[in-house]
Amino acid sequence: MIELHHIESHFPFQQVEWLEKNKFINTERGIKALHLWTDEEQMKHHMQWRDRFAEHAGVLTDRMIQTVNGDKAIPIEAGWMTLHDVVDSSFPVSDYPEEMGQFLGNYVLVPIEETDPPVNQSKERISAFIDVPFPSSTPRFRVLEKMRKEARQREKKADGLARSVEVDGQMQRVLAIESFSQAKEIDGQLFWENKGTELKPSVDVLCSCLRKWVENYGEDRLDLVFNGLNESFPLKNENGLLLLSRLVYPTEYVEFASWFNKTRNDDEVEKRYVALSNQWDVSKKIVAKFVHWLEEAKEKVHYEQIN
Repeated sequence: MIELHHIESHFPFQQVEWLEKNKFINTERGIKALHLWTDEEQMKHHMQWRDRFAEHAGVLTDRMIQTVNGDKAIPIEAGWMTLHDVVDSSFPVSDYPEEMGQFLGNYVLVPIEETDPPVNQSKERISAFIDVPFPSSTPRFRVLEKMRKEARQREKKADGLARSVEVDGQMQRVLAIESFSQAKEIDGQLFWENKGTELKPSVDVLCSCLRKWVENYGEDRLDLVFNGLNESFPLKNENGLLLLSRLVYPTEYVEFASWFNKTRNDDEVEKRYVALSNQWDVSKKIVAKFVHWLEEAKEKVHYEQIN
C-alpha cells in the first residue's frame, strides 16, 4: 500500500490525488503513472535502458521522474516505486510508415541488460510440435493437417535462410512491444510509452510489429515501413536474411500446436483456428512484400554500381 504523503514528501508536486489507487495520480503537472518493482537490479536495468534508448533513438519516452533529491525511485514496503509521465494523445502511426520503421530499427538496437538471462528451449523441442499429427476427430482436421505440412516446409525454408547468416542466432533481447497504441504524441513529437517488463529477441519484436502493422493498417504501405527500418537497421545484409527467416518460420502455427497438445480442448479449436488462419495469411503477405522489397533493393544497388 502506498500513501499519498509518501509520494508528496519525495517528489516535487504541490497537489497530489489518486486517480486509481497505486496506479495513477493527478498532480498540478498532469497525470503520472506509478510502476512498482520488486527486483532492484531489473529496475536499474530499465532505468539505464530508458536513458540509452532516448539518446540513441532521439525520441521522448516515459523515463523515471526524479525525486527532489535527484533519485529515480523511492523505497516502499514491497520494493521500489517509480513515477512516469502520462500522455493521452495518440501518435498518428499509420500516417508515418517510414518514421515508424526507422523508430523500430532504433528500438531493437538498444538491448536491456539481464541479471538472469532465461534458458531458451532448444529449436528441436519447439519445432517438434510441427511433427505431431492432429487426431482425425479434431475439428477442422483436414485443413489443420494441410497447415501442418505447410508449416514443416516453412520451417525448412526458415532454417535454410538462418544457416546462410553468419551471425550469432541468439539476437539481443529487448523490451517487447504490446501494440502501436504505445506511440503517443506531445507537441508534434513521438512519445513512446513503455509497458511491461517482458523481454524478447530483437528480431522477434520486429516480426511481431510488422504483423501488428498489417493487422491494424493493412499491407499497402508496408514497403515504406521497410524503407524506414532499413535506415536504422540495414536490411540489405545479414539483418534482412535473419528477419526473413523469422518471418518465414511458422511461429503462429507452432503456438497453436503447442496450445492444442497441452490442452486438447476441442471446444476452443474453432475460435483459435480462426485466429491462426488470420495470422497465417498476414505472415504470407508480409513475406511476399519483404521478398519483393529485398529484390528491388538488390536491383537498385546493382543499377547504382554500374552507373
